[in-house]
Amino acid sequence: MYYNEDGDVDIDYDWIEATILDHLPNLRLLIPKDVYAKGSWSYLSNELRYVEWDSYPFTYLPSSFQPNQLVELILQYSSIKHLWRGKKVTISLHVTIHYNTHYNFSPFRR
Repeated sequence: MYYNEDGDVDIDYDWIEATILDHLPNLRLLIPKDVYAKGSWSYLSNELRYVEWDSYPFTYLPSSFQPNQLVELILQYSSIKHLWRGKKVTISLHVTIHYNTHYNFSPFRR
């Protein structure tokens, strides 16, 4: 993981431990390309505004994630079944989920 000249975080690995995102509490933009996460998924920055993750490997977004700032969520070819468990407040969220055989077309699970 390193910071590029724009101050953005670049992760230069094929596989990353899911806990790497625990150390990025102010992350606002997440677009992993050809990166797969392994391990348990427990944290995602509440500051995120845009997430585009092809082949998202988990069935839910982390339960601790509060998507108040999130405006765009793109999960193509993902393993997601529901966006999250319980109720979450979203202001103006646009969700795109393509080519997913697991997703049940109901973004929320009670």
